[in-house]
Amino acid sequence: MLVSAVGFASASCDSAPLALSDQDNGRDITLAMHEAVDITLHTVGPGGYGTPTLSSPVVSFDGMSYPAGQVPAGPTQLYQFTSTAQGSAVLSIPFDGGFDDHHSLFTLTFRCCNQ
Repeated sequence: MLVSAVGFASASCDSAPLALSDQDNGRDITLAMHEAVDITLHTVGPGGYGTPTLSSPVVSFDGMSYPAGQVPAGPTQLYQFTSTAQGSAVLSIPFDGGFDDHHSLFTLTFRCCNQ
């Protein structure tokens, strides 16, 4: 079901980035060539997500920011990526500190194709 939703987003003329969140942890995501991806990660309590690592250069890391509208419960972080070549890459973003053990690592597998 997610793949068809991602395929729809990739095939559309909409230039808005594909929006992902903590709920997408562990999933395989299919991207078109040069497709932008925004990943919003939330935490509760102290700590936050760290520097992402990618297993291959088929996806580039474009930056991380703290979007407007932060809440006192914990930071919200926005990670931005772009597919740059055909192939696959595993994304890992470590969680640094905090009270929530469920947030130890955020991972995705990107599959990039020539569309």
